[in-house]
This record gives sequence, C-alpha cells and structure tokens, in this order.
Amino acid sequence: AVLNVSVTATDSAGLVGSGSGTITTVAGPGFPDGSDQAPPGPPQRPTLLDAYPAAFRPPWKCAGVHYAVGPKAPPTKVVTANMTATSGQIIDGFDFRNFQLIIPAGTTNVVVINSKLNARTVCVEARGTNLYIGYCIVDGVKLADFLIRYFGIGITIEYCWLKDAGGDILSASEGGLIALRNNLIENGGWVAGAHGDWLQMGGTPRAAQVEILWNTVYQTNTPASTQGFMIECNSPQTIASGRVANNTMVAVRTLPTPPNNANATNFLTGVTPDRVTGLVTIEDNYMDKSGSAGGFGRGLVSPKVIVRRNIDLLNGKTVNANNSES
Repeated sequence: AVLNVSVTATDSAGLVGSGSGTITTVAGPGFPDGSDQAPPGPPQRPTLLDAYPAAFRPPWKCAGVHYAVGPKAPPTKVVTANMTATSGQIIDGFDFRNFQLIIPAGTTNVVVINSKLNARTVCVEARGTNLYIGYCIVDGVKLADFLIRYFGIGITIEYCWLKDAGGDILSASEGGLIALRNNLIENGGWVAGAHGDWLQMGGTPRAAQVEILWNTVYQTNTPASTQGFMIECNSPQTIASGRVANNTMVAVRTLPTPPNNANATNFLTGVTPDRVTGLVTIEDNYMDKSGSAGGFGRGLVSPKVIVRRNIDLLNGKTVNANNSES
C-alpha cells in the first residue's frame, strides 16, 4: 500500500521544518505458522472453523484447515509384514497396510516421512533415541491402543494427520524433547474403557522438554474417556520446560453420548506443577471447550505455569487458568 504522509518537526534550537511524501508498505510474512512448509493438496478439514465468528478465530493458518498435512506424495511401497527399523534409517513413502513399525531399543535417529501407518494394536512401537515422524498419516482405525507408543528419548512429530486411536494418540514416557508441531489430531479413545490422551507422559528419571505448537485438534465424544495434552508425569520424571501455544482445539459433542462419557474430552490440557523444575507456558491457543469438562485441567493455577491470551472460539473471551472467562 502507498501512504501519503506529512511530517512537522522542531529541533533543539526551536527551528521548525516540515515535509510531505509517500511511504510504500510491503506485506510481511505474517505469523510463523509453518504453513509454508506444508505438503501439497487440499486440507483435510477445511470447514472445521466455519461455524465460529470470524473475529474469534485464530489469525494464522491452521493445520488441516487452511493447509494440508500428511504425505507429500501418496505412499507407493507396500509393507507386507511388521517392519523393524535400524539406526539412521529413513523410512520414506511406505504404506503399512495394518502392519506395525517397530523401532528397537538402542536405535538412534530414525526418520519416518511420507508414509501411512496404521495397525489394529500399536501403529508405531518404538524405543531408542531421537525419533522423527513427519508428513505421515497415522491411523489407529478406531482400534489401536496407541497410535505411537514411545519408550525412547526425544521425539518430534510434525505435519502429520494423527487420527482415530483406540486409546492414546501419543505416549512418550522417557523424556527428552517431546515436540508436536503443525499436526491435525483427531479423536483418541475409540475403544470403551481405554484412556485416550492426546499426549501421555511417563515416570522415568529423565527430564522432559515439551513443545506443542501450531496443532489443530478435533475431538468428538468417542466411547472412552479422553484427555488432552497432559503435561503430567510421575515421580521421578521432571518437566524442565513446556510450551503449549498457537494450537486450535475443538472438543464438541457430535455423537450419541455413551454411558459415563458426557464429554468429548475431560480437559484440553493439564500440568503437574510439583514435577515442573522450570516453567510451563500455555498461551495463544484458541478453543471450543463446549464438549469438555471445563477446558483447562488441574495444575494450571501455579507460579510454575503461565496461562495467557487463550481465546474461546465461541465468544472471543479470554479463558483463564481456573476456566473463568474475561
């Protein structure tokens, strides 16, 4: 845009000068929402946010809504038996067709990209160190106990469509960096009696650093009790740091409500502050918590937890740590 401006200034001696001219403004890159790294193709849930007033929606592009996640090209390598990975292996373009990916203890730096992983038990059964899963579809077909069960140190998952777990979406129990970025996450807890967290942590004597950024979550009232991103661990594990930011979380009742499950999810996120040695920040998230037991869970009212600028998609109000709105 071109702006016409006039300026009048007075110097220290009292002399006055003036002038006029034009300034051309150039649009910046906007929010660093990661959309520029998205795979090609249409988004999976383009209408997910349409029902909310435009003024109350996130100002950035949301994973799976405004840009696609998942493989950059359709996987073409068909797996015919469970696959066991080795250190440094790059698993690129595989269709697992109800077989598991197994990553043994002692394995390091495995990369899984552009693949479709689905199984009826656990899609990815992993140990080792520094696991990367990117640009994949991980589908529990409403049966898998876990989409990803990781007894390892350090895991990053980004630009994936994580969906339809019988139980948990991700269980990461050994600490290190636990990073979920730019994913579309849909529905944990399809098996009655299961425990369907979007993130479940563990209790080993190793500190965890948690980063949950720029994800879109869509959770309906599946048959099992579900919880959200639970930055909660058991002794002796500690949480060195945590950040839950710029996520869009929709928890709504869309299915007939089964017995003992009135909500789509219990809470969207929670913290165990007595295990936090640094600081956990929960900020700039947008949420429809109408299908939850209250949105934020236990532990957020603590000097170790900063909660700020979290917005209710329904009314544009700020959701506080105690679930009041202002």
